[in-house]
Order: sequence, then C-alpha cells, then structure tokens
Amino acid sequence: MLRKNGLVVGLVLVLVLAVPADAHRADLIRAGKRVGPIKLYETTLRDARRWFGEPDERTVDERGCVKRVVRLLWRGELKVFAGRYKGETHPIAEVHVLDRSIISFEHGGLTIHTRRGIQVDEHQAKVRRAYPDARHETHRGHTHYIVEDPYDRVLVKVVDREVVALEARPFEWC
Repeated sequence: MLRKNGLVVGLVLVLVLAVPADAHRADLIRAGKRVGPIKLYETTLRDARRWFGEPDERTVDERGCVKRVVRLLWRGELKVFAGRYKGETHPIAEVHVLDRSIISFEHGGLTIHTRRGIQVDEHQAKVRRAYPDARHETHRGHTHYIVEDPYDRVLVKVVDREVVALEARPFEWC
C-alpha cells in the first residue's frame, strides 16, 4: 500500500513539475515589457486582432503631443494604443486591462495581474498592502497607483475604492 501511495505521489509530482514554470507569467503585466501575451513596442495591432478578434471600437485619438494614436477596444476588457506616424502604424505602446478576465483566441482565458497579484476588481486596501510605498495621483474622480518604474509605468486605476484598470504605458508619448 505504501509503495502504491508513493507511486501516486511521484506521478502527481512529475505532472506538477511538467507544467511550464512561466505559466503564471503568461498573465503578468510588467512595465515597459508586456501585458500578458502583448509585448510592448513589439506586438502589432494585426497580432492583437488575431489574438482577440475584431475590436468593438477603433478610433484615432491624440495622446500627449502625438496627434494620431490608434486606439482599439475589445468587449470592454482590453484597450490598446499604437502611434501612427507618417502613415505608418507602430507597435502597441500602451495597454489598459479593464476586466478581471480577458479572452484570447490564441492564449485562452487570461487573468492579468501585477507581480504582487493585483487584478481588476480588487479592493483599494489590497493595493495599499501590496504596494505600501507606491506613489499615487488623484484626479478626475480616480486614483492612479504607480506600482512599477516611473518611466515605463504600470498604473493601478482605482475608482470608488475598487481597481477598475491595470495600465501599462510610457511616461509620455513624446
């Protein structure tokens, strides 16, 4: 009996160790690097369309001093921005995660989170516990907690004490 239990424990251990070590990283948001599968400054709008389907909204906005920035929005879950210069659209530079779960045709269900486990729909108190020294700015009815590098930022956006978005964005668009 002991030998049989040891075999089962060994099999479970092998299966657990066979899971890729970076499986959890697939949902990670990192300043200047990535938001889940989206690699900032590398992933194109075409890639994003392939992964998430056709967006519900496409607009061209002004962002900072950049006059033409393409903004795509999917199902109220995900918003991406890519600069457009001299008729050419550049890779995605900014991403806003707006829902706890995002569906990707290629990557499955994604639950984007910060390195310390903050996700959309968390309470502000959890953000403060996870990032006690985070600088924050309050304006226009919301607070942004700057939880990573101040140049390539990860911002946790809080409205009415609830996380409503995780944002990976450059310090400035100029």
